[in-house]
Amino acid sequence: MENNNINNNDVSELEPQITFDKLQDKIDYLFHEYKKMHKKNVLLQSKVGTISKDFDVLQNEKDALSTMNIDFKRQLDSLKNTPNSSNENLVKENEIFKMWTIDLNSILTKFTKEKENLDRLLGNQRSMFEKSDVGYKPMKNEKNLINLLC
Repeated sequence: MENNNINNNDVSELEPQITFDKLQDKIDYLFHEYKKMHKKNVLLQSKVGTISKDFDVLQNEKDALSTMNIDFKRQLDSLKNTPNSSNENLVKENEIFKMWTIDLNSILTKFTKEKENLDRLLGNQRSMFEKSDVGYKPMKNEKNLINLLC
């Protein structure tokens, strides 16, 4: 029996000494932590709800865009495969405009050359009374006439 008492005493010494107050503090702490986690959980659930709604909207948009993409690819393929007369007309019209610009360019260069020649001619003109290069000696009467005209 004595052996039994020793074992019971040893076990009681090994058991932690927890009082009611300590246990109550631990429970209050756990309850407080539970409330914080519950608030976080509610917040995260609301975020998950909005994210799932946004995901659904984006998924619908993606589906709509993919069908539009398929339609555009079909239209592009049909345009590539069918010979388009308007396309040929545009090419012909482009060639006509190229020729027209070349013609206008040549006319413009002729005009500028002629303008330069006219400017040179006007710059080289002399008055009718200036005859110094011809070997003419002016008379006094001509000087009076020049004074009258000016």
